[in-house]
Amino acid sequence: MTAMQGEVSLQGYRTRLDAAFASNAPRAVILRRGPKKHFHLISWDLRNDTFIHGQWMKGVVRLCDLSPSGNKLLYWAAQHHNSAAERARRRPSVTGEEQEGSPRFEPLAQRGRDMAEFAKRHPKRRVPRYLRAPDGKSQGKSAPRADTGTWTAISRPPYFSALAVWPSFGTWTGGGYFRSDNEVVLFESDEGMVPQENVRRPAVFKMSPYFTNRTFCNAELAARAEGYPIKKEAGEAIVNGLAGSDKPKRWVDWIHADRASGILYFAVDGAVYRLANWTGLDPVEYLTAATKIADFNGLSFQQMRAPAEAMRWT
Repeated sequence: MTAMQGEVSLQGYRTRLDAAFASNAPRAVILRRGPKKHFHLISWDLRNDTFIHGQWMKGVVRLCDLSPSGNKLLYWAAQHHNSAAERARRRPSVTGEEQEGSPRFEPLAQRGRDMAEFAKRHPKRRVPRYLRAPDGKSQGKSAPRADTGTWTAISRPPYFSALAVWPSFGTWTGGGYFRSDNEVVLFESDEGMVPQENVRRPAVFKMSPYFTNRTFCNAELAARAEGYPIKKEAGEAIVNGLAGSDKPKRWVDWIHADRASGILYFAVDGAVYRLANWTGLDPVEYLTAATKIADFNGLSFQQMRAPAEAMRWT
C-alpha cells in the first residue's frame, strides 16, 4: 500500500494543500483542505520552517494573495449552505460547540441596517467614511453589496477572522491581489468596492477596482506571471517527476522555487518538502532527495477565536 493510499484509508479523504508566498519576506500561508468542506489556515516561517496552526472554516475557500510583507491575507470564500439569517448575522459560535456551516470569523456589524438607523437618528450628520464610495467622496448612503454567501476578505494569517469583507456577486466577482502592503486591487465592479468593516480601515490603506481596460492592471498581472521562477515546461517536468510512474500516482498540489534562497518547496500527498541544489537533479529524484518539513494529514476541525492582535490592521 502506498503512503497516499494509507493516508486516504485512515482518514477517509485526501488532504489537499494550497499555498501563497509573500514577495518581500520569508513568509507564506498554507490552506489545508480536508474533508471536502473543511479548510484550515497555517502560517509558515520559511527562515526556520516553523508552522503556526490557525482557524478552520467550513464552506469553500480560495487563496488570492499574501501581502508583500506577509502580514495580510486576501481570500475568497463561499458558504452557500448557510441560512439567510446566518449569512445576515455572520455570527460564529463562541460557546465551544461546533455548528455545521457557521461562519468562522469574528462578528461583522450589519452596515446597511446600521446606516439606515444612523440616518434616522442623525439626518444632518456626514456619512461615515467606511460607507462612502471608494474614491472617498460621499455618494449618498451607499452601503456594501448584499451578502448572498460569497465574499472576499482581508485577514491576518493564520486567521480567517476578517478585518474587512467585500460581498461578491456570486462567483462572477471576487478575489484580487496586493499592489503593496497598503493597497489592494479587487476583481470587483464599482458597486462592489464598499466593504463591510469589522475593524476600521486606516486612511493609508487604499482599494482599487480591477478593469481590463486599465493597462497597468494587466501589466501587473503579466509581470507576476513572468516573474515566477519556474517556467511552464520546467514546472510540468517537475510535477511529473514528483507524481511518479506507479499507479496510483502521488498527488502534487504545488511547487514553488524561492527567489531569495533558491530552495525548491513542494507539496505532495498532504506533506510539504524542501530541496536545495535541485537544479542539477532529475525531477524523478526530487522526492527522495528532499526533506519533509511538515505533514498535515490527520488533522481535524477545531474551533478557535482570533486573538486580539489578529484583529488589527497594523
